[in-house]
Amino acid sequence: MMKKTLLVLGFLVFTGFGLAAQGTFSDAVAAYKAGNYQLAIEKYDSVLKSGQTSPDIYYNLGNAYYKQGKLGFAILNYERGIRLAPGDDDIAFNLKLARAKLLDRIDQTPQFFLYKWVNSILSLFSTDGWTIVVFVVLVTFATFAILFLLSGTSSRRKLYALIELPVIVLLVLCSVLLFIRYQADTRKDFGVIITQVTGAKVAPNQTEKDAFVVHEGLKVKVEETEDLWYKIRLDDGKVGWVTKNSIELI
Repeated sequence: MMKKTLLVLGFLVFTGFGLAAQGTFSDAVAAYKAGNYQLAIEKYDSVLKSGQTSPDIYYNLGNAYYKQGKLGFAILNYERGIRLAPGDDDIAFNLKLARAKLLDRIDQTPQFFLYKWVNSILSLFSTDGWTIVVFVVLVTFATFAILFLLSGTSSRRKLYALIELPVIVLLVLCSVLLFIRYQADTRKDFGVIITQVTGAKVAPNQTEKDAFVVHEGLKVKVEETEDLWYKIRLDDGKVGWVTKNSIELI
């Protein structure tokens, strides 16, 4: 379940991460291959704590947790990786594999088709990907704008003006999608249950009764926070309060 080790090392070199960090990553790879998954986890965590992130580091960290049987942390890191690289088939496959082992089977509330359609478009690229798309469209717009201004004939000016209209529309749409994707990537409103069994209370108090029970690895929406509690919502609409130490935000 390891992947792209050389690419990650190249990433670390390219970002000027330094020999010490490269050594830490290499140690993590070696520990994983030797079956010492706990040491691999510690080494990958050291890389992340230094401020360096990549989809592949989260992927490998998720794999190490998966090998340890820690489904919650495995899914957490796959989710973090897929957020950075929505089109990564390897991360998506392992995430699906891990989710198949979940004890909770939650029926999703049907989504409005337009909402599903927008989400499917957003998932085509990460925030960086959409930034590149907007830049390319902007350059295209600027190119035709310059050609329009330099054109000496009315027929050519009319042609360039007609081309600019759909480019402007595309630029606005892509900019809006970039903004939505950025908001989705930077907000912390989803989390993964990391404890084996968690009782979601009807109110943020240990003396309250359980509204329902959730298990390790379940992804939930976090709607509110109060002291040591998070208010969570499941895909089927159920709402309850869980302690913050039972969940990690994605």
